[in-house]
Amino acid sequence: MVVIISTATVAPERRQAYLDAVKACGAVPATKEEPGCISYDVFAAAANDDLLCIVERWDGFPAMQGHMKAPNIGKLMAVNKEFGVNYDAKVYNANPMG
Repeated sequence: MVVIISTATVAPERRQAYLDAVKACGAVPATKEEPGCISYDVFAAAANDDLLCIVERWDGFPAMQGHMKAPNIGKLMAVNKEFGVNYDAKVYNANPMG
């Protein structure tokens, strides 16, 4: 399993507008329907008003690489550009413990 944890910041006064735009673009539900996607969501930190996080789980690297070519990722990238959000992604090869 591949796990990706991406973090970024957005101005606190623009956080809700950003999250609304992410929801409106439809990228999250579309990504969840992609082959090999186990889970995918965007989160806002409870203790830090400008911190955002995307947590993704894929059944393997080919599925993750396919996601990067999917049309919905372009929609999310457009929202990120509009809000000046740049994610720093860390990719992990994970093995479930239970």
